[in-house]
Amino acid sequence: MADPEVVKFAPIYHEIIYPTIHEVLGTATKLGKAIVSSGVEINQIIPITRGGAAPFLSVSREVDVESYDILGVKGWKLSSDGVTEVPSNRLRVYQRPERINPKGEKTLFIDDLHDKGRTARYVRRNWPRSLFAVLYSKLSAEETMKFVDFCGRLIGQVWVRFPYDEQRESNYTQMEVEDYIKWRQEESNVVPLISPRAARIAKRQHKETLELAA
Repeated sequence: MADPEVVKFAPIYHEIIYPTIHEVLGTATKLGKAIVSSGVEINQIIPITRGGAAPFLSVSREVDVESYDILGVKGWKLSSDGVTEVPSNRLRVYQRPERINPKGEKTLFIDDLHDKGRTARYVRRNWPRSLFAVLYSKLSAEETMKFVDFCGRLIGQVWVRFPYDEQRESNYTQMEVEDYIKWRQEESNVVPLISPRAARIAKRQHKETLELAA
């Protein structure tokens, strides 16, 4: 098995990025292919709602897994204006998966964004043998790989407006248009990250499979 590939990513040029649904699904497809190439065995995928639902569609197709459940968490709350969402001090879990191995063996959790890392830490604490994948991470490669096993793209400390979160009017500034072009150009060169932990899990699973077949 090839060593996990960690590459340097070009910076994002604007404080807010607006990936299209095609870009989201395209990155998710790359992420799914990276998961397959890692050699890990997965028999269940759990999207973390709501954000994990979109990448789940592409990843589950690439990994070819039809069994799924749902983990529902919320790390945001409404501000005093009743409209704007701001980070909450605690992670609220409103739905736990019901059909899952107690330790998360051969289970992949997937989310759209890795920011504070609270969701990934919660998953690792409750299902220590599970794997965790994210579409985008705001943290460095080193920080991301502490609790994430697969990452589609590092984006830095920017605000992401996903296409399924809100409608955006088409009055982009010239700078935003230029930044969007750069984002698209970089996208074709992005290689998903695979953690050393995922490689170790794949090796262990392969060994256990051989022992059972002996």
